Amino acid sequence: GTVMNRAFAEMKFKTCPTESFAHEQFKKCGVGHYWDLAFSGAVLETAGEEV
Repeated sequence: GTVMNRAFAEMKFKTCPTESFAHEQFKKCGVGHYWDLAFSGAVLETAGEEV
């Protein structure tokens, strides 16, 4: 969707050793909901492959 204000000033890439560390990085930027959305999609994709 479209938002009024950008959440990120510029794109930066960071290596995150664990999922919880990556989630914390998103939370620090105030966009933890993006991680939640991406993670839930990954879980659904994995569940679909098992059927």
